[in-house]
Amino acid sequence: MKHLLATACVLLAPVVARAEHGTQLAHWAGSSPGQQADPVAPPPTQAAPAPTAPQDVAGNLEKKAATKGPATVTVVTTPDMLVGLSGLSVNASLDHYLGAGTFINSNLYASFAGAIDLSGRYLFKLGRVKLGASARGYVSYEYTLPDASTGRRWSWRDLSFGLSAPAVYKDALTGISFTPSLSFTVPITPESWQATTITVLSAGFNFTRSLGRFNLALSVGGSRGFHVHPESAIRNPSSNTAVTNGASPSVDNFSDGYMRAACRGGESTCAIAGNNTAWGLSGAVSVDFRATDALSFSGSYALRTAWRYANAGNGPDQYTPQGTTSNGDSVATWGFMQAGDLVITSLSANYQITDHWGASLFVYTAMPPRNSQGTSFRFPFWAFDGAANNYSSLGLSLSASF
Repeated sequence: MKHLLATACVLLAPVVARAEHGTQLAHWAGSSPGQQADPVAPPPTQAAPAPTAPQDVAGNLEKKAATKGPATVTVVTTPDMLVGLSGLSVNASLDHYLGAGTFINSNLYASFAGAIDLSGRYLFKLGRVKLGASARGYVSYEYTLPDASTGRRWSWRDLSFGLSAPAVYKDALTGISFTPSLSFTVPITPESWQATTITVLSAGFNFTRSLGRFNLALSVGGSRGFHVHPESAIRNPSSNTAVTNGASPSVDNFSDGYMRAACRGGESTCAIAGNNTAWGLSGAVSVDFRATDALSFSGSYALRTAWRYANAGNGPDQYTPQGTTSNGDSVATWGFMQAGDLVITSLSANYQITDHWGASLFVYTAMPPRNSQGTSFRFPFWAFDGAANNYSSLGLSLSASF
């Protein structure tokens, strides 16, 4: 998928949402912490996401990764530093990213897009515990011909809201800090509306340790999607006609007069796009190196997987296909279905221009860990195959924090 790579970076909200959960990717001056990455964080996209739990799991991982873009990475801040901050902070970033396929064949695989990432956080104390409440919104625009079924250049993400306790516990012996987090989404995208998403709840844990100029982070997280219906599909608008008399709906049955799918009479859905994602699980590691007070380098690796709602009950019935594979296993599956794995990596050079402004050059890759034949693992930090999918991208980000 054309955006799979470029957008999945947001899933990590660079490097797995290291905002309050791990090493923050933006420098925070005084009481104005920098941007917060999604507590999945995220995403991408795609889902979009607990420090590494998907933020939005209404669609499959590959589809999600394709709906998000890279997030800003600037000079590193750790959860231990957040403990000493308080008050409201707002962060905005303007990001641009160029898909690797553009260099292979710009006529066929060109992918160039920009994005605006807005986030806010309020740090406060509840008793003796420092907490951080956050909110985030994200909008992107593709300058090149969009590779999307809708043909839209504009895309956006569901709103996300989170609560975390930066460095709520620090082990005296190892020096490891522990940061728990919770988050939920508010569906505002057409994709989530079609999927009948109510919300996606995420929870995660982040473990961080500073060693000299290095900041190390390990994140684990999970998510649970809640939907009105288990499948993402167009709903039959003629519930009072087609279902009762068996007639096919006419264009007049759609509220705006445009028929988007030919629904069969007596059925509640048509044009099913697959089952929604019910559960998500992810883990990530990241390393940051502070070369100077203003310059830092970062690298991260995250692995995400998800499970979709079951097609049918808990086992086979009289309608289940009776065929078997060469191994003797049934060709039919039931129960929760694995949606596939997604690897998200990032390498970045970050520079803090002033107390409030930062810039970052980055390389992001988001793709299935194995090749298309499933015979070998891909190199995680750059996609040397699948140029048409733009699994890898180069980017530049400019961010402001107040």
